[in-house]
Amino acid sequence: MTKSTKISLMASRLFGLLALGLGTAYWLGFDVPVVLHMSCGLLVVLALWVLAVQTGRRSLPLALGSGLWGLFIPALGIAQLVLPVYLQMEEAQTVLRGLHVAAGLATIGLAEHLARRLKK
Repeated sequence: MTKSTKISLMASRLFGLLALGLGTAYWLGFDVPVVLHMSCGLLVVLALWVLAVQTGRRSLPLALGSGLWGLFIPALGIAQLVLPVYLQMEEAQTVLRGLHVAAGLATIGLAEHLARRLKK
């Protein structure tokens, strides 16, 4: 495993955990700057993309799927802020939050999978 792979994997773990904690705290009503949560999420996506580029030599479909997944995560996060207001549906926000948490956890798992793939 290369040094950049190790750094990207550890970054995805660390910032993924921070993003999850900050997002949960925000969801529970604590005064957490959303920008801090978004910055941690961005760092997770960047780490995922680094791993995806490295994996591209071994599995192009997996790398491309990971790249697209990295675009989906922030879009889902922004959607949970905008759609409920636009649609005037509070229930939509709860569903979108749940999907965002599940997608965030899946992103960390995907980074783990990419790093494991690079070990072989």
